[in-house]
Amino acid sequence: MKIRTLSLAIATGLAALSASAQDASIDKTRTSLQEWVETRQIIAKEKADWTLLKQTLIDTKELLSTQQTQLEEKLKELEESKTAADDEREKLMAENAELKAATDVLKAKVSEIEVNLLAIIPSFPETLQDAIDPLMRRIPKPGSESKASLGERVQNIVGILSQAEKFNGKISLVNRTQALPDGREVQVSTLYWGLGQAYFVDTTGTYAGVGFPTSEGWVYEEVAGFAPDVNKLISIYEGEATDVTFIPVPASIK
Repeated sequence: MKIRTLSLAIATGLAALSASAQDASIDKTRTSLQEWVETRQIIAKEKADWTLLKQTLIDTKELLSTQQTQLEEKLKELEESKTAADDEREKLMAENAELKAATDVLKAKVSEIEVNLLAIIPSFPETLQDAIDPLMRRIPKPGSESKASLGERVQNIVGILSQAEKFNGKISLVNRTQALPDGREVQVSTLYWGLGQAYFVDTTGTYAGVGFPTSEGWVYEEVAGFAPDVNKLISIYEGEATDVTFIPVPASIK
């Protein structure tokens, strides 16, 4: 009778411990899912802001380019025709002055955007920085004059934002070299969640962790025991996994 009572007590204790562990796992999963949803919302807002800015620049460039072409054609015709009325000439000159004033405003705005781009480029993943490097080289340093036309500068900005928007709207798998704390370098596979988060694992499946952007560049931190989860994420991404399951991963909202 004592043995049966003791066995019943042990079984009851184990069941309570199991239920407690399950509750803790559910809470951890719920927290990770909430953080992931918040991260996606932030990324979606940034994507919408960039899309609006890009379209505004394109529309403004097209409008000013069309107006300037039309005005230059009219002025040329007026110069060739000595019989044109003086008031028409004055009107066109006034319109040209207005256009130049509008162009000056746009130049100031383009310069401001270029400065902002130079400031946020370090927060882009290295692979994206390499892709847009030819475009970034065309941006003048703060305080210096650009030799490019206004239209070329607008087109350059749109090109950078388009590539950043494209990268931010998808998951990208990149093979890269990463320095360890002891100075050694290892090859890692890095899965970027747009511009906001990354997960990496080395070829041996022993060194893994998370990456996130800062104003001075991306920071990659090791997470102990995280390698199997990252390998599973990569397997699902590449279509090699036979089953797709929910994998809790750490996320950081900056």
